[in-house]
Amino acid sequence: SADGNTFVIAEHSRMWAWDVSQEPPEKIFQGTNYHYLSAALSTDGSRLAGHTYSNRTLVFDVQKGTVLYQIHRTGPIAMKLDGSQIAMCGRGLQLYPTTVPAETWTSDSSNVYQCHSFSPDGKWISTNTGLFDAATGVKFYSGRAQLMPGGKSVADVGSDGMLRINDLSGARIAEQRLREEATQPPPHVFSPDGKRVAFATEAGEVVVRDIASEQQLLVIEARASGTSTHRINNIAYHPRLPRLAIGYHDGQLHQWDIDRGERLHALDAHVLSSGSEGVAEVAYGPKGRILASAGNRGDRRIRLWDAATGKQIHVMTGHSSHIHSLSFTSDGKRVASA
Repeated sequence: SADGNTFVIAEHSRMWAWDVSQEPPEKIFQGTNYHYLSAALSTDGSRLAGHTYSNRTLVFDVQKGTVLYQIHRTGPIAMKLDGSQIAMCGRGLQLYPTTVPAETWTSDSSNVYQCHSFSPDGKWISTNTGLFDAATGVKFYSGRAQLMPGGKSVADVGSDGMLRINDLSGARIAEQRLREEATQPPPHVFSPDGKRVAFATEAGEVVVRDIASEQQLLVIEARASGTSTHRINNIAYHPRLPRLAIGYHDGQLHQWDIDRGERLHALDAHVLSSGSEGVAEVAYGPKGRILASAGNRGDRRIRLWDAATGKQIHVMTGHSSHIHSLSFTSDGKRVASA
């Protein structure tokens, strides 16, 4: 949940909600016996939706532990922040209220397989194929879309290496090449004000660019061992300072001061071992005081670092497989990983 107090787990035969503000965490909800594929929770933690393998989606009242209703179709879901609506993807996109199982609209678009999120104001829905108007179901932007800071434009970085920024009417604001065409988009991140983009090049460099002028503010040279260049797995931008964290395939975690062009720390965060893939994820806490890194395969641990000194604070264990995502709660007191 947005306040970080409720945590939901959906798996093959159960779905749970936990109050993680308690010590130890208290189970406050357990869903019925279905093969759950994904879940979505309202901001206040009162509504929970789960889509199942058995062609139905269930909407629950978390506090009462009861099913409000069932929708006899299923697909990846996203919930509006206030819990009033659910977007469901599959071969198309449908919108449902969370009060009655009555479809509000079905989009004309096909091949909408992933519902990412509602916008903070609830006016549009982000999917794998573009943005949809939440009131009408009309697609107004095609392509992978990421809401830019301020919420007035969207960015798309494609496998062709191009960065495209449009306003919400679809008008193009900026278009520029980040790197050569590849099988997938390069690791990249935007500054909190949306004015800069940092991205990895095919040569293993990290470039920080001013989007409006296209001026390169910093180029961090590639790291290499012999003839092999160390691949960049991920990049994180400090929420308050002109600073980057870069996670490498060999397990190194570096911090750079962008304005001074100075490397602040080079940490042996998740040292490469047989079958490992180094640093899987990197994330700053909301105030930028803590930096979290997650290992993959050979080192399935999460490490917390003091971002100012580079000293390790905690090591957290519990994962038995790959770590695919890592994020802090809004108050910075907890880290969620999957």
